[in-house]
Amino acid sequence: MPRIFYALLTLSLLWSAVSQAQDQQCLTLYQTKQFSAAFKQCMPLAEQGDGEASFIISSLYTQGGINRPANLGKALTWLTRSAEQGYGPGCYNLAVLYERGEVVERDDSTAFKWYLRGSEQGDVPSQLKTGIAYLKGVGTEQSLNQAGRWLGHAAAAGDQSAQTTLAALLSSTEPQKAVELFHKAAVQHNPYAHYQLALIYSEPKLEQSQDLDKALMHASESMRLGHVPANALVESLNQQSELSRSKRSDALSETDNKAGVQTDLALVVMKKTEVSNVVALETAESEVPEVPDVTLKPQQTKSDTVIGNDSMGSIGNGLRDFKWLKSQSSGRYVLQLIQLAKVSSVKKFLKDNKLEGRANYFRVLTNAGRVYVVLYADSASTPAEARKLAKNQLPASISDQVWFRSYGAIQNAYQPAD
Repeated sequence: MPRIFYALLTLSLLWSAVSQAQDQQCLTLYQTKQFSAAFKQCMPLAEQGDGEASFIISSLYTQGGINRPANLGKALTWLTRSAEQGYGPGCYNLAVLYERGEVVERDDSTAFKWYLRGSEQGDVPSQLKTGIAYLKGVGTEQSLNQAGRWLGHAAAAGDQSAQTTLAALLSSTEPQKAVELFHKAAVQHNPYAHYQLALIYSEPKLEQSQDLDKALMHASESMRLGHVPANALVESLNQQSELSRSKRSDALSETDNKAGVQTDLALVVMKKTEVSNVVALETAESEVPEVPDVTLKPQQTKSDTVIGNDSMGSIGNGLRDFKWLKSQSSGRYVLQLIQLAKVSSVKKFLKDNKLEGRANYFRVLTNAGRVYVVLYADSASTPAEARKLAKNQLPASISDQVWFRSYGAIQNAYQPAD
């Protein structure tokens, strides 16, 4: 009896080795585009129930060949057999046909059935689609737990779409895990992951402290990879970084000025003391010289010069058209003051803030409808100079509320109203 069992086991292993060799030859012929030879090699395996061979035969019937016309009916038959034989890619491709309604009638439930079957066979694309189906409740009942489970499998296998989708799902419950998943997808050059990381680091979010340098790095990479929303984010972050540096510089200057005041006052006290001592020693009656009051007046430098004269890009003012906007130098920075729906509202805003004759406004089309965009009349060459422009020339009530933008960004952001 043991000898019979051993003989059967040996035959089984030999057949397995032969079968694997035939499978490999079938796949190799197909991958090297030797389609006629692949068809002859793969068909016997497919007829014996080999899912991968059935999948290849389906593909060959889809493409057709020199001696074999394309036949979508047979392609579907062999694809179905491949799925029924538990071949993951076969399950996925069949599910896609049912989801899209191509070759077969659209059926979300049947599509989900095959996605799930493929997922159970370890097919990563099927796991992603199964997770999304559970997430949206398409073809099955919605289940966030099941969505997380299958997205987790696909994410662990390195699927970047699964990583970003799962990260979004976990952002409120497991923020640290969400950030880790976005980073894993970003390493694979996923533009959406870079964009989300830029948003996370641009303000305290998902338990991460603000880091404008990291935010700008991720936003720039997202923009480089072609994610259009990143363009505006890069501009905004550049402005925030410039303003942050300017504020730090202002704080240091203010500290230095305070230190200078204290030093000068100490010198004044010392000078008064010296004069008093001299008077006390003199016998002759004389009038003690008055010590002049010392008032500090910081020397005005070039960087303190008020921005807005002709050399700094002064531009007229009043109601403009879109051609005027397009004619402005795209590299200049301007102060966007407000958006209002009516000309009467614009005029009231300018009057209330004593900006009459000092602003331009033009009508554009936005998602909110047609509005008037109001810009301060003068421009600057850098965001830092634009900030000084706001600080020196605008009322305090609005100087901290304006938007520093380049004309180029404004030209790209709006469409003419008419």
